[in-house]
Amino acid sequence: MVDTYDSGKVRKMKNYHENEIKKEGNAIKLETKKTNLKKESFIQEIKNGLGEEIKSNPNKVIIMTKPKENIFKRFFKKLMKTF
Repeated sequence: MVDTYDSGKVRKMKNYHENEIKKEGNAIKLETKKTNLKKESFIQEIKNGLGEEIKSNPNKVIIMTKPKENIFKRFFKKLMKTF
């Protein structure tokens, strides 16, 4: 009789641990879905603030860069850093 009681107790503990693992897995899935929804809403919010040109042609956006310094200035800066 002791064996059946112990084995039943072990089974209950095993089921308890499996249920806890499933709950944690579901909680992780829920968090990832919430994060994805927040990302989507953030992207939509940004897109709503942009102009029609950028909304219709997002790949043709021109990225502005700083003009390069004069080659002599760059050379003298490097020279001064080394000495």
